[in-house]
Amino acid sequence: MTASAWPPPAVKLPALAAGAALPYSYYHDLAEERLQRYFERGLERASRSPGARLWRLYQSGETVGLALLEPLTWDTQVLSRQAARLGALLAAGDYHAALRRKQQLLDGVLDEARRRGVVHLAARVPAEDLAGLHALESRGFETLDAIVTSGQRVEKGPAGLPEGVRLARPADLAVLRRLAAASFRYDRYHADSTIPAAVADHLHAEWIENSVRGLADAVLVAEAPGEPGTPAGFLTLKVDPEAEILGTSIATIVLVATARECRGQGLGRRLTEAAVVWCRAHAIERVEVGTQLRNIPAGRLYAAAGFGLLAASLSLRWAAGGRCP
Repeated sequence: MTASAWPPPAVKLPALAAGAALPYSYYHDLAEERLQRYFERGLERASRSPGARLWRLYQSGETVGLALLEPLTWDTQVLSRQAARLGALLAAGDYHAALRRKQQLLDGVLDEARRRGVVHLAARVPAEDLAGLHALESRGFETLDAIVTSGQRVEKGPAGLPEGVRLARPADLAVLRRLAAASFRYDRYHADSTIPAAVADHLHAEWIENSVRGLADAVLVAEAPGEPGTPAGFLTLKVDPEAEILGTSIATIVLVATARECRGQGLGRRLTEAAVVWCRAHAIERVEVGTQLRNIPAGRLYAAAGFGLLAASLSLRWAAGGRCP
């Protein structure tokens, strides 16, 4: 096993990333060669990012496994500890061969993580990747949550935002930060026993501010009933700039929150419908959202808004020990 920069020689990526391991493979109308090209582009870009390291596992001169370690600068700043993610963990072979190979790759990744002082390492695997899940758990990763991905095609229809919904403005930031800090409980940060709740709350406040300042492609705000101009909920959208490789366009709903005192008044449904309208106005063909499996109210909301189940994944974390300051 060796570690190097891109491109790795003799990599037979189809054998490593066949089927469900390919991003967006749940869109069965997309050509597999386009999915493969998208995957390769993403892996190449990630492996060339500052501080990233790629591992290759060989057999008979061919690559039979890949793993990628990526530093997380923003997480490191907000959590006040060295954070990184496992950007890829792929291996060819049946369950038993893939399990052994992924465990071997993880040994190299974790040795490097310890050498760098990484103490918080995140990973996500498709729910059907049992070899990946079991390899991670065998090396001390803890499962934090399960994500279900739902989506819908954006059909023709009205392109104007619903009444009471508008784009966020910088003047909304103070309210949006308070709302974000109080709204999220099902996410992987709050599920992580090594992260105090106050730190997870602050992380979401920073996240929504960064979204308004350009991280998101759109931040939609639902105004409080009877209080024009006052945000009572928000939704952020991110467009995948690489989806053109697939011959389509895809946007993801990333963050959604409504004020506790305004819940049950249809703000979440209005924001979701507004997200579809925004996508329609910007010629986006598909919109999807990831929801924690235990967040049943959100799952019902998206189902009622016409989103259908597409995929499931599991989020895990390895920690070197201790809690964030």
